[in-house]
Amino acid sequence: MNFSLVREDEKKKPDREMEVTIDFFLLLLLLHIIGDFYLQSEKMCENKRQKGIKSKCLYLHLGIITLVFAAPAICCHTFIPWFALIILSHSVIDIGKSYFEKKYPRYTLYYFFGDQLLHWAILAICASALALPALPFQRQFLLLILGFALLFKPTNILITLVLRQLNVTPRTEKTLPSAGHLIGNIERILTFVLVLLEQYSAIGFLIAAKSIMRFRDNKQTTVSTEYVLCGTLLSIGCAFITGICIRYFDRILTLLPFIYR
Repeated sequence: MNFSLVREDEKKKPDREMEVTIDFFLLLLLLHIIGDFYLQSEKMCENKRQKGIKSKCLYLHLGIITLVFAAPAICCHTFIPWFALIILSHSVIDIGKSYFEKKYPRYTLYYFFGDQLLHWAILAICASALALPALPFQRQFLLLILGFALLFKPTNILITLVLRQLNVTPRTEKTLPSAGHLIGNIERILTFVLVLLEQYSAIGFLIAAKSIMRFRDNKQTTVSTEYVLCGTLLSIGCAFITGICIRYFDRILTLLPFIYR
């Protein structure tokens, strides 16, 4: 009977190899976000959309991705074939995305999701195919850095694409340069930290405070106010979901039967 209890308890935890695989995937994902978002400007993306395979920015971006993923390839020689797969697949996916964005620009949001899903799937395949020693990073550290990395430029791009896809009209009055992005980044940081601290009531106070400030500005039109509120709800919603995923990451993994057997 005692043996049975031990066996049931063991089923709740993945083996050590799977733990390392998950940690390595998180590391690859962080590198991808840095290379695909923070080291790629909007001008580079637009140039790729317009010129496709002839774009110099495409090859510049691939060069950046190569440098970003070079570190794990240098540290682990068995990763080199998978490193080549990441670079090759990244180029094919980006070329395909640029082609469809130019030919069917209405569905940019779906291309964004498809593009990232394919990249993440390739990274998961590469991470699962390697037998690696333990990484010199704590998972909590990787998750925290990954959470903050997702909150800034990737979320800004996602919110912009969602509003554009839904034909939500942007504000027309003059505002401070990049003020919207700065405010959004701050509110996402606050929401993310509050979720990690499990202070959910404070998030409601944050939403209420910003809503009151916006409605008190009589100079704003209804359309402008609605646009701001849509952006605010999307921004805080993304931060809340990110915070929940980071805060309860190990618990979420228990829902995946191929990890917890």
